[in-house]
Amino acid sequence: MPAVRARLAALVVPLAAGAAACGSGPTPAHHGRLDVTLREFHLDPTRAEAPAGELDIAARNAGTLAHRLAVGRGRYALAVTATLRPGQSAVLHVRLPAGSYRLFDPLSDYDTLGLYGSLVVR
Repeated sequence: MPAVRARLAALVVPLAAGAAACGSGPTPAHHGRLDVTLREFHLDPTRAEAPAGELDIAARNAGTLAHRLAVGRGRYALAVTATLRPGQSAVLHVRLPAGSYRLFDPLSDYDTLGLYGSLVVR
């Protein structure tokens, strides 16, 4: 039985270390700009943070389907890009007070399929 435990420990320790690395903190906006990539059906970064005030959210469609990027609260969008075909980009210029926001694709049910993230403004 000790040999089995040793083998399990050899597997569990690297897995736990990998999981801890995946749990890194939110991606910060740099100099008033946050870069976001949309694809089927994932938004990168999934967690972001920015200071209160003006923010440019640069959205790039790296997927094979059309996407839009919205920033809002719940299902209510405060700002939305035009529809982005694959390879296209757009910039949302917003002024956000402190609070929690969602980044999501309002097209069809893309956000329920996983194309969403969070933005904390401090």
